[in-house]
Amino acid sequence: MKLSAVLLALPVVALAKPTSPTDPKPAPDLSICEGIAAKYPEWDGPHDRYCPRCDASCASDDGAAYEECLERAFFVIRGVFGYCHKMYEDQAEICRERIVNETACPPKP
Repeated sequence: MKLSAVLLALPVVALAKPTSPTDPKPAPDLSICEGIAAKYPEWDGPHDRYCPRCDASCASDDGAAYEECLERAFFVIRGVFGYCHKMYEDQAEICRERIVNETACPPKP
Protein backbone atom coordinates (compact mmCIF):
# COMPACT_ATOMS: atom_id res chain seq x y z
CA MET A 1 0.00 0.00 0.00
CA LYS A 2 2.75 2.43 0.93
CA LEU A 3 4.65 1.64 -2.27
CA SER A 4 1.66 2.48 -4.46
CA ALA A 5 1.17 5.78 -2.59
CA VAL A 6 4.82 6.68 -3.19
CA LEU A 7 4.59 5.80 -6.89
CA LEU A 8 1.46 7.90 -7.28
CA ALA A 9 3.12 10.85 -5.54
CA LEU A 10 6.24 10.87 -7.77
CA PRO A 11 4.66 12.74 -10.72
CA VAL A 12 3.33 15.40 -8.33
CA VAL A 13 6.76 15.84 -6.76
CA ALA A 14 8.36 16.11 -10.20
CA LEU A 15 5.90 18.83 -11.21
CA ALA A 16 6.45 20.73 -7.98
CA LYS A 17 10.23 20.85 -8.41
CA PRO A 18 11.18 24.43 -9.22
CA THR A 19 12.94 25.00 -12.51
CA SER A 20 14.80 28.03 -13.65
CA PRO A 21 13.78 29.09 -17.17
CA THR A 22 16.41 31.82 -17.04
CA ASP A 23 19.46 29.61 -16.63
CA PRO A 24 22.33 31.72 -17.94
CA LYS A 25 23.74 30.63 -21.26
CA PRO A 26 27.48 30.75 -21.69
CA ALA A 27 28.66 33.85 -23.50
CA PRO A 28 29.37 33.17 -27.18
CA ASP A 29 32.95 33.27 -28.41
CA LEU A 30 33.02 36.46 -30.45
CA SER A 31 36.72 36.31 -31.35
CA ILE A 32 36.12 35.45 -35.03
CA CYS A 33 33.50 38.18 -35.32
CA GLU A 34 35.77 40.71 -33.62
CA GLY A 35 38.60 39.82 -36.00
CA ILE A 36 36.38 40.40 -39.02
CA ALA A 37 34.91 43.61 -37.59
CA ALA A 38 38.44 44.92 -36.96
CA LYS A 39 38.96 45.02 -40.73
CA TYR A 40 36.54 47.96 -40.81
CA PRO A 41 38.19 50.48 -38.42
CA GLU A 42 36.76 53.60 -40.05
CA TRP A 43 33.57 53.49 -38.02
CA ASP A 44 33.18 53.45 -34.30
CA GLY A 45 32.35 50.54 -32.04
CA PRO A 46 31.62 47.61 -34.37
CA HIS A 47 32.87 44.89 -32.05
CA ASP A 48 30.77 45.29 -28.95
CA ARG A 49 27.86 46.82 -30.78
CA TYR A 50 27.28 44.47 -33.70
CA CYS A 51 29.17 41.24 -32.97
CA PRO A 52 26.56 39.84 -30.55
CA ARG A 53 23.80 40.45 -33.12
CA CYS A 54 25.73 39.28 -36.15
CA ASP A 55 27.12 36.24 -34.34
CA ALA A 56 23.58 35.18 -33.42
CA SER A 57 22.42 35.80 -36.98
CA CYS A 58 25.25 33.73 -38.52
CA ALA A 59 25.49 31.09 -35.77
CA SER A 60 23.71 28.33 -37.68
CA ASP A 61 26.40 28.44 -40.36
CA ASP A 62 29.54 26.34 -39.88
CA GLY A 63 33.20 27.06 -40.54
CA ALA A 64 33.83 29.06 -43.70
CA ALA A 65 30.11 29.75 -44.19
CA TYR A 66 30.00 31.38 -40.73
CA GLU A 67 32.95 33.62 -41.60
CA GLU A 68 31.45 34.49 -45.00
CA CYS A 69 28.18 35.41 -43.32
CA LEU A 70 30.03 37.75 -40.95
CA GLU A 71 32.07 39.25 -43.83
CA ARG A 72 28.86 40.00 -45.75
CA ALA A 73 27.24 41.48 -42.67
CA PHE A 74 30.11 43.87 -41.91
CA PHE A 75 30.46 44.81 -45.58
CA VAL A 76 26.78 45.83 -45.54
CA ILE A 77 27.16 47.63 -42.22
CA ARG A 78 30.12 49.64 -43.54
CA GLY A 79 28.13 50.70 -46.60
CA VAL A 80 25.08 51.52 -44.51
CA PHE A 81 27.03 53.87 -42.27
CA GLY A 82 28.03 56.05 -45.21
CA TYR A 83 24.58 55.95 -46.81
CA CYS A 84 22.72 56.79 -43.63
CA HIS A 85 25.06 59.64 -42.75
CA LYS A 86 24.65 61.27 -46.19
CA MET A 87 20.92 60.73 -46.55
CA TYR A 88 19.67 61.15 -43.00
CA GLU A 89 22.21 63.21 -41.07
CA ASP A 90 19.85 63.98 -38.19
CA GLN A 91 18.48 60.42 -38.02
CA ALA A 92 21.53 58.46 -39.15
CA GLU A 93 21.53 56.28 -36.03
CA ILE A 94 17.92 55.19 -36.58
CA CYS A 95 18.67 54.46 -40.22
CA ARG A 96 21.73 52.34 -39.35
CA GLU A 97 19.97 50.34 -36.66
CA ARG A 98 17.03 49.57 -38.90
CA ILE A 99 19.16 48.40 -41.80
CA VAL A 100 21.45 46.35 -39.55
CA ASN A 101 18.46 44.64 -37.93
CA GLU A 102 16.59 44.03 -41.18
CA THR A 103 19.41 43.33 -43.62
CA ALA A 104 22.91 42.79 -42.29
CA CYS A 105 22.17 40.82 -39.10
CA PRO A 106 18.49 39.95 -38.94
CA PRO A 107 17.35 37.82 -36.01
CA LYS A 108 16.94 34.12 -36.76
CA PRO A 109 13.32 32.96 -36.81
